Order: sequence, then C-alpha cells, then structure tokens
Amino acid sequence: MLIGKLCSREVVVIEAHETVVEAARLLAEHHVGCLVVVSRSGGDENKAVAAREPVGIVTDRDITLRAVAHGAERIESRKVEEIMTRQLLTAYEEEDLYDVLKQMRSRGVRRVPVLNDNDMLVGILAHDDVLDWLAEEVWDLTRLLARERDHERDGTHLGPSD
Repeated sequence: MLIGKLCSREVVVIEAHETVVEAARLLAEHHVGCLVVVSRSGGDENKAVAAREPVGIVTDRDITLRAVAHGAERIESRKVEEIMTRQLLTAYEEEDLYDVLKQMRSRGVRRVPVLNDNDMLVGILAHDDVLDWLAEEVWDLTRLLARERDHERDGTHLGPSD
C-alpha cells in the first residue's frame, strides 16, 4: 500500500517564529498531537490543509518536556523554533507503507509528514492511521471467515471460487 492512500490530508501547520502558546492553542483547537512546522504560512488563516515545505515538527510532548518543564515562567515568549524537532523524517506519497514503517521504527517516530514530488507537504502519516487500517483489515478477514463458516453450515458453500 502506498502511504499517500493512507495518510491524513488535513495537516495543521505552524511557522517556526510563532510562540509555543500559539502551538498549544492550535493543538487543542484541532485536536491533534503534532504540528508540522513550515517555512511560510502563505496567508492561510486557519493553518489547516497546507501544501508547504516542512522544516520541522512540534508535538504536545515537545511542549511539555522542552518548554513547560524547563522554564514555564517564560512560556509566553518561547518560540516554536526553540523546541521543534529539526531532524525530520519525511516520506513521499508514492512510498510503500512497509518501507516507511521500517524507517519510523528505526528512528523512533510516530508521525511522518508526507510530501509530493515537489517536496511540498500534502499529508501526514501517524501510527494511529496505520493501526486503524490494520484493525479494519483484520475485521474484514474475521467477517470473511465467519461468512465462510455460515456458508458451510447452510450447505451453500460452493468451493474455492465462492
């Protein structure tokens, strides 16, 4: 499966010069666990559904551990660029899910910004997306087995081509 088919296309973004307080507000407002830090806003007021160049990522955990735990007294003036992760793992829409999962596991990341061929942000793949997809696949297999048992019990099983 290609990650472009599985990733979420709605990505909430922020610029590096914005405050950590603004980042926290956006996380809460959009009910997300991370913001992709982009190089420019392009005038997008609500900062959602962006196609921009990613330069970092900031998570709710980054805010807690890098900003609040180490100097909450100056939280209002702290900038996203001070706490964001700059060593960003990104992937292209046409990459295989298995390959991207191996990279995520080796780097210990739970979210990967997804890029198009022009290196612009078009989505984000989170481990939750993968778990939801896997759960749906397992559920489909379970229903298939139950259906097959029902057919055998009813005598309507026609064989391998059924």
